[in-house]
Amino acid sequence: MQNKDNNNMITPSNYYGATGQPTKSRSKLPLIIGIVIAIAAIIGVVVIAVVAINRNNDNYVPATVVFERKNNPILELYSNLEKEQMTLGELRQAISDPSAEITVDGGFGKIALSSYPDDAIYFYINTEEEFNYMDNGEPDEEYTAKDAAAVTTIDSYGPNDIVYYFRYAHNITDDDSIGVSYIDEQDEYEVYDGYEFFNFPTKEEAIKAYLAPVVK
Repeated sequence: MQNKDNNNMITPSNYYGATGQPTKSRSKLPLIIGIVIAIAAIIGVVVIAVVAINRNNDNYVPATVVFERKNNPILELYSNLEKEQMTLGELRQAISDPSAEITVDGGFGKIALSSYPDDAIYFYINTEEEFNYMDNGEPDEEYTAKDAAAVTTIDSYGPNDIVYYFRYAHNITDDDSIGVSYIDEQDEYEVYDGYEFFNFPTKEEAIKAYLAPVVK
């Protein structure tokens, strides 16, 4: 005689479900793929951010380190000018390089070398009479405005005519340049690096600062 309690036992078919087989666990593959994609996306964002930051750092130029500044024969000529005002004859003697060309256009002068087209020394030039007129505030009897207009070439000036306010310039563009110049009112030398102006008591200090990696 069978035990009636056996009818209450859990049969394998009831335990495993309707199929009579164990229920397969849900696959973890989609979850793993999702995690991998998310990690790859995060890494991509980080890489792009790092590249952008490095690119910005490469393009960033501090205000005092704007353009490369190198010594050259034109700057050497400028450094050897011992006076900020002299006669044209003295200037010609001071320019030791025979290939240097001195030109004048309407009272403004320029010293240049064809091998360094981006560099020049600029200056003012006046006839001796014109300079005396400016210096004394009284017109010279031999000087007239017509004479000044006629003096437009270097050959129009004599050895006693006055050159002054020398300025070394390295041209960055047609409208912008960096360099060293003399400030008569302050009796100082001024360095311009393309962004800021710096003053120094001597030409030697100004040129040294101009050639330094950072003007300060």
